[in-house]
Formats: sequence, structure tokens, C-alpha cells
Amino acid sequence: MSKITRTPPPTPKPQLMHTHSKSDPDLPSAMEETAEQSRNVTSRHKRPRIFGSPSDDHDPSKAFLTNFKNELMVMLEDWKLEQQKTLSQLVTDVAHLKLQCSNIQHSNNEIEKKIVSLNQDYEEALAKVSQLEETQKENSNCISNLEKQIQELQLKCRSSAIEIRNVPVMPNEKINDLLQIASCLGQTIQMDLSSSNIRDIYRLPGKPGLTRSILVEFSTVYFKNNVLSAVRTYNKERNIRDKLNTENIGIAGECKPIYVDEHLSPTTKRLFYLARDFAKRNSYDFCWISNGKILIRKSCDTKEVHFVKTEQCLLKLESKQ
Repeated sequence: MSKITRTPPPTPKPQLMHTHSKSDPDLPSAMEETAEQSRNVTSRHKRPRIFGSPSDDHDPSKAFLTNFKNELMVMLEDWKLEQQKTLSQLVTDVAHLKLQCSNIQHSNNEIEKKIVSLNQDYEEALAKVSQLEETQKENSNCISNLEKQIQELQLKCRSSAIEIRNVPVMPNEKINDLLQIASCLGQTIQMDLSSSNIRDIYRLPGKPGLTRSILVEFSTVYFKNNVLSAVRTYNKERNIRDKLNTENIGIAGECKPIYVDEHLSPTTKRLFYLARDFAKRNSYDFCWISNGKILIRKSCDTKEVHFVKTEQCLLKLESKQ
């Protein structure tokens, strides 16, 4: 079936309304004519549509937007409250931190002041310690010199005296009994130990229960040295049982050995004990006392003789071994 093509009807051209302008004298009449025409035209005034009218409520897109807007506002309000709470907490924490920093700074300032004060006290203490060390050195040197002087004085006071040890105490012992013991000793070693050569004789103080030594002080150091030499000679020529004993000095009872040595100070006695121990440990053959001086010698083939003044001398000798 063929289609019929019709020619569209011609579109009517709009008629142009020719407005004729009038001159100025006719203007009032023209205005009245226009007003009359306006009164004859009926106009319709539309009432504005209110938002939320039934037509809007039934629009799904607008309802969705409204709900989304409400939810967004709620979310924003919640977020705002949360941010305000967080910000408030941050402000509180910052204020607390500032207070802590202020307290720490104050504490640091106090610590710094105390450290400065301690440094000053430390410097003063160092100065005092240094001064005390110097004073201590001076005092040590002074004490050492005084000890040497005392030792020399003791040596001089004891230079002419001997000790007779292990002699039993006689009942009601008197000075004549001691002189008799000294005389018998002199006869044994062939020396004249009469009262003319003895300046003083007595027993030394001692601990209870122990036999106190007899101190014999002679008139000269020379005579004392001769007595000691005679004692050594007597003991050297005899065996252990026949060496000086209580029978030689006329004391009855059990026979006991007696010993005759130089009269030494307690300090010298201790040093002599240490010297003998040193000689024994380091194979020194000789250790003896001469006029209050302690001497040691390595062997007969050694000419060097060491004079032991203090314990430091023994330490120096031991370090050389």
C-alpha cells in the first residue's frame, strides 16, 4: 500500500500591527483609549503553590531528598557535638600539659639551683680535702720523725741493758735474789757480774701466769756487748741440753733453758720477729741484733748486710726476690 504524501498547509504569517504614533497634542486621548481596552480584558491570577502540598508529598525524589537532608543534618549535628567534645578534651589536656610543663620547668629550675649549690659545695670540699691531704702528709712526716726520735731514745736508754728470760720467780723475791742470779750467770760464762758492774736490776712487768723477764742494766754498753758475746760463745760450744739453764744460776727444781738477749722495745721486738720470718721464707742464713739494730745476711758468701729499720725495708727486699 502506497503512502500518500500530503503537502502541509501553509503556516499563517502573523499580522504585524502597525502602531501609528501620534503627535504630542493627541497623547491624552491615546492614553484613555489604552486604559479602556485594558478594562475590557479579563486576567487570571494563579495562587502560589505551598511547599509540602499533596502534590509534593507524593513526589518520591523530593521525599528522598528531604530524608537525606534530614539525615545529613543529624549526622552533621552528631559530628559537630563529637568534635566539640573532642576539642573540649583537647583543650583540657593541653591545659593540663601546660600545667605539667610549668611544674616541670619550676622543678628543673630548683634542681638547677641545687646543682649549682652542690657544685660550689663540691669545689669547697675538694679544696678542703686537698688541704687536709697536705696537712696529713705533713703530720705523717712529723709522726715518722717523732717515731724515729723515740726509737733512738729508746735505743739509747736500752743500749746497756740485757734481758734474762725464762727464769722462775722465787718466793718473796728481792733485789738481792736477782743480784745472786746475775752473779751465778757471770760465773757460768766467766764474766764478773757483780754489783759494781750492774747499775740496775729488776723484773719487767708481764701478763699474769707468764714468767717475767729480768732486766739487767750495766754501767757501759761495752760491758753489755762483752756479756752477750760470752753468752753466745758458751752456748755455741755446747749441745742443747748443756746450754744455759736454771741449774747454772743455782735454781733448784726442773732444769729449764734460759735466754739472754738485748733489751728491745716492743716495736723492735715485733720488727725482729718479722725479720726472722722473712729470713726463713726467703732463705736468709743470718738474722741478728747488734746494739739494737736488726741485721740480715743472705749467706756466708754474701758480703752485703741489710739493716732493717722498718717493715717497708722488708717489703722492698721481698719485692727484689
